Amino acid sequence: MPDITQRVNFLKKMHLFRGLKDDQLIQVAREFTELPAFDAQQTVFKQDTKGDALFIIYSGKVSVKYTSNGNVKSSTKILATLIPGDYFGEEALVTKQKRSATIIAEPGTLLLKLGLENFNRLVKILPHLRRNFEIVVKSRRLARRLKFDWLQPNEIIYYLAGRHPITLINWVTPPLVSILVLALLVALLDSVYPRPWLSVFYGILLLINLLWFLWQWVDWSNDYYIVTNERVVRTEKIVALYDSREEAPLSTIISVDVNSSGIIQRQIGLGDVVVRTFTAQITMYDVANPDQVESMVQEYWNRSKEKINTTEKGAIKKALLNKINPPPPKAIEEVVAAPLPKPESYAPSIYQQLFANFLKVRFEDSNVVTYRKHWFVLIRDTLKEFALTIILIAAPFIWHAYSGFWLPVSGWSILLVALLAVLGWWLYDYVDWVNDVYKVTPEQIIDINKKPLSKENRKSASLDNIMSTASERRGILGLLLNYGVVKIKVGSDLFDFTDVFDPPQVEQDIVRRVGARKLKKAEAEKVAEAERMGNWLANYHQISNELRNNEQSKTDKTK
Repeated sequence: MPDITQRVNFLKKMHLFRGLKDDQLIQVAREFTELPAFDAQQTVFKQDTKGDALFIIYSGKVSVKYTSNGNVKSSTKILATLIPGDYFGEEALVTKQKRSATIIAEPGTLLLKLGLENFNRLVKILPHLRRNFEIVVKSRRLARRLKFDWLQPNEIIYYLAGRHPITLINWVTPPLVSILVLALLVALLDSVYPRPWLSVFYGILLLINLLWFLWQWVDWSNDYYIVTNERVVRTEKIVALYDSREEAPLSTIISVDVNSSGIIQRQIGLGDVVVRTFTAQITMYDVANPDQVESMVQEYWNRSKEKINTTEKGAIKKALLNKINPPPPKAIEEVVAAPLPKPESYAPSIYQQLFANFLKVRFEDSNVVTYRKHWFVLIRDTLKEFALTIILIAAPFIWHAYSGFWLPVSGWSILLVALLAVLGWWLYDYVDWVNDVYKVTPEQIIDINKKPLSKENRKSASLDNIMSTASERRGILGLLLNYGVVKIKVGSDLFDFTDVFDPPQVEQDIVRRVGARKLKKAEAEKVAEAERMGNWLANYHQISNELRNNEQSKTDKTK
């Protein structure tokens, strides 16, 4: 059982108790009780039961199981495996709701327990302690509601939040001011120069501004910042257009800082958390309680470093033992391989091929990021078809207005054939836009260009060979619509991702993938280095034994 000093040192590493002095940590540590180590797999508490305590894992691990009650039958799945330093049951202390999952402790697990009465006694002495717990509770509840499908198995969300609510004012102020100015302007014009069309004109402008207001609201609410046991993530989504995810593995972090530029920001607990990595940085803009978020990132970053060190030591130890004292060879058994099941063939329909991610210019599937050219390129290339379609639709009405007669049947037939031809032309240009894509995979970058009913041109390069990247927005339209080119130098060759939306973000995606690739190679090199070291030491051990045996045999002969 840990003594009070060990408990204090343990709690000091946790973000829940950030900012507490040593004497305050001693007060907190004394409020916890130690549960006897479990000698077998045992349920700590069950789902939907009343909660009255928080538990912290001091050693061992627990499984989090959730049972969903469907209309037909219920199903149980393991949501996560928690390890030392993790905690559970905090919602019971803050919201007093029923348990949201069942917790199963593994044999040998040692838990620290904080009851509801003890917690209430602590927050009276240390009021800001409740805020730390509330941040965690909000994150857990939001994670259950959003259910990100890109999370890896056993990846746990510790922090999840969006921008501070007060920043919404900045986002919706422009449309609100525009609505007010329009109302005053129309009222002034109507009093001086009353005309019925002014009301219609104002109604159209009002609708446009209301749509702008709604767009800003949705855009503000779609950005999230996430800290898991594996990575730091920033997601950004623009409805029907853009879906971005910046992320950095915890092992690549170099530093974590907080920027609070103004006095007011610091007073209301608002700031930016900047996470710098080997290749780029992730900025969590306008988050509430940035100091607490910084503490969370630092805690799990330190955990990742400890995990890497432990894993490396274990790998080296295993390699050395296998070289010095190799295990006996296993008996070779003849195994008749069972025939592999035939994979189910799946061919997407033409509709799925053409209209999947209809106008999205960035989307991700199976860890492959795909970029299309900006939708402005599609509009620009189909202006001719649009103009001809308007002319063909308006033609019979213009004919009727001037002649007083409608077109004959033959005229309608010619018009219909022409309209179908123009729509076919439009579809051709749309398919051409859809087929012109750029992809970034975990191993390479790919430039694909395919004209409809023609061969596909594909150009690819390994991420290992990328020497430099650059991005730029060209012209006024490029600045206003946020599109441009990303230039990637691969040896003596040059890749151009032209007309992509938000080129700096595309460049960051590529740089981040390059960094992850280099990290993976560095880990493989460490394993190879451990193997080489094992071979050296095994040879040394063998030579030492041979020399020792030779000396022993010489000694025996002289006797």
